[in-house]
Amino acid sequence: MTDKIAEINPLVIIAANKANQELGNISTPEDETGNRRRLLSTDAAIPIINKYEESELHRENSYRDPSTGLLNRRGLIEEYRVSMGVRERAGLVGGNALVALDLIGLKKLNVDLTPEGADEVIKNAAEHLQGHVRDSDLVGRWGGDEDLLVLFGIDKKNIETLIVDIKSDLPEHVRFNIGFVLIEPDCDIEESMHGIMNKMEEVKKIGGLDETGRASGNGVVVDINSLNQHV
Repeated sequence: MTDKIAEINPLVIIAANKANQELGNISTPEDETGNRRRLLSTDAAIPIINKYEESELHRENSYRDPSTGLLNRRGLIEEYRVSMGVRERAGLVGGNALVALDLIGLKKLNVDLTPEGADEVIKNAAEHLQGHVRDSDLVGRWGGDEDLLVLFGIDKKNIETLIVDIKSDLPEHVRFNIGFVLIEPDCDIEESMHGIMNKMEEVKKIGGLDETGRASGNGVVVDINSLNQHV
């Protein structure tokens, strides 16, 4: 029990101590310095810790795509805000970017490989993206065939280098249309994410469409700002 308590967020320990106080069930032996310290009673701590673990699991599940394990839309937005808070306190606010990736030919893969095979391609694509970004960056699944990267502390040159790396050793059957844009630290991140994903419809047309109107070809890379300049 002691080891389990030690791994829990300090706020939970504070809450458990408060519960102990209300229950009148606190022991306060002296430590080596002669100061008294409060210990959690098992009766008070276990329900709080279990509730904390349950809420953390629920939060984690609600933030992630169950198929790939990537962040979902909600998770991307919330994790971006948390990361920006940390970066702002450290004085690191500039040079952020969004990179949208549309998986080409998913409908055909469903036919050729069966839905289960297509799901494996999606998972392989997700693992590939995770393997090419830094731990501080975010990788999310926006939709069925759409992924979104959030990159921190990066400039256009390094974005283009990263994209080249991503496209250089793609898993079998994985091809992407890619759009990227630099974003301001004070941007409305939800609006910016929706904006780049909407622009991916134009990127698909640049990359080429098949007779059914779906993306085809080997994929293109487009600076979204170049599209915005022609609107």
